[in-house]
Amino acid sequence: MLIIVNKIELLKYYLWTKLLTFGSTIYLIVINSLCFLTYGYDKWQAKNNKRRISEFNLLLLAGVGGTIGGILSIYLFKHKTNKFSFIIAFYTIVILQIVLLYFGIQTFKSESNIFNNIGY
Repeated sequence: MLIIVNKIELLKYYLWTKLLTFGSTIYLIVINSLCFLTYGYDKWQAKNNKRRISEFNLLLLAGVGGTIGGILSIYLFKHKTNKFSFIIAFYTIVILQIVLLYFGIQTFKSESNIFNNIGY
């Protein structure tokens, strides 16, 4: 009975991680695309002397997962590269996300070792 319960738990864990991975991938593609397009639109607005998107909103997009799109657009469009306070805030978010990702991976590794101890 214990082996059946453990196999069911292992199956639930496996399916949950696959679903989580797929959902996270879709989310990151969407948010990075949105961030890239928003930074590009803001640059276009700046060139045409029109209403701009606030720095808070640009940083918020990066903060919720759009850092790769943000980095690409900063260097591709040369957007906000001269604004030191924005660059500092942006790369603070990048470093914070890298640290959180590192600790998230460490936590995931320690949780996956539980199944190794069971004998799977």
